[in-house]
Amino acid sequence: MIRANPALVRDEEVDTLMRIRAERQRILTHVEKPVRFWSIIGEAALRTPIGGPKVMRGQLNYLADAVEQSNVTLQVLPYAVGAHAGLSGPFVLISYNVPGDTGIVFLENLTSSLYLETPGEVANYTLVFDALRSAPLNPAESLDFITALAEESTSD
Repeated sequence: MIRANPALVRDEEVDTLMRIRAERQRILTHVEKPVRFWSIIGEAALRTPIGGPKVMRGQLNYLADAVEQSNVTLQVLPYAVGAHAGLSGPFVLISYNVPGDTGIVFLENLTSSLYLETPGEVANYTLVFDALRSAPLNPAESLDFITALAEESTSD
């Protein structure tokens, strides 16, 4: 996926970016103080065939395994939902269990990354995330959806 957009990265940077992504995944499985992770993934992201059926099946199975962890919540936002609060684009809302922390919003685009830290900006994205959490399938339905997609990719 990293190589899909030639404007994003030079070949010599791919290994570094792969290592960074792998480390971010490991953060979810720390035994001591695991990170709480809640993700809402659009159906299109789960259905876009990247790497062929075997790779897709592996990715979907990885997600299915990840949601078995108590610190991970994943919800699928199906096409049928139609218009929803997240249509303005992807974002990451980061908060810390520290008194007075209002959080940070991380936005990433083709050429840069942006961190929003003012309480008003964070409040707007928190409002969007809260609205988004009620639109997708619940976590159990989402796991069923992901499992069914993985089985579909087995038949390809």
